[in-house]
Amino acid sequence: MTISYRRAAFTRLKQRNEERITRFVAENRVRVLFNSLVESIEPGQAVLQVENTGAVREILIPADCVFVLAGGEPPYPLLKKIGIQFHGREPPPIPSPPTEKAAIV
Repeated sequence: MTISYRRAAFTRLKQRNEERITRFVAENRVRVLFNSLVESIEPGQAVLQVENTGAVREILIPADCVFVLAGGEPPYPLLKKIGIQFHGREPPPIPSPPTEKAAIV
């Protein structure tokens, strides 16, 4: 299982959840990709932009199933791109991730 998280570290985690994630990472049951953004979700994989020490690279993650936990800032462009429709006023603009790409892993 891979968790893509857009910030450099988790914020607002309950202590129990933090302890579980830490344990699962240590047991190689979960991989966390901090500073990452989901660029697209495709059949069998997700494409992520991952920033590391100022460089951004695109990686492919095998994915049998994907959960979108959007929190306070839903990823409107991504959700629209995969066909989810919104009713009412237009969502606020979301800043684009950096465009520099490195090799695909």
